[in-house]
Amino acid sequence: MGFGGVIGLLHVLGVMVSIWVLTHRTGYSGWSGLPLKIILISPEWFAATAVKALVWEAVLVYWLATGKPASRWGVPRDSRSGRIVRGRRETDEEAPARR
Repeated sequence: MGFGGVIGLLHVLGVMVSIWVLTHRTGYSGWSGLPLKIILISPEWFAATAVKALVWEAVLVYWLATGKPASRWGVPRDSRSGRIVRGRRETDEEAPARR
């Protein structure tokens, strides 16, 4: 395997890890994955996660440069469906930036 193959393999591994991390940060398990129902009722989260996973290198640099803020995606506390939406679940005082 040449240098290009190693870079390609690292990118594919990064895509898989970023999908796990982005899923885990919304409050769902990164290990068991998401039920199909959640993916279907959260299309904007699914599309954003797919794009972020493909360009994970840039997303990682941005996240580190902005001080590792908490994810804005998640399931609201009063949700009955479990739909993943964009918006903070806590106020900024309750959820300080991660270190």
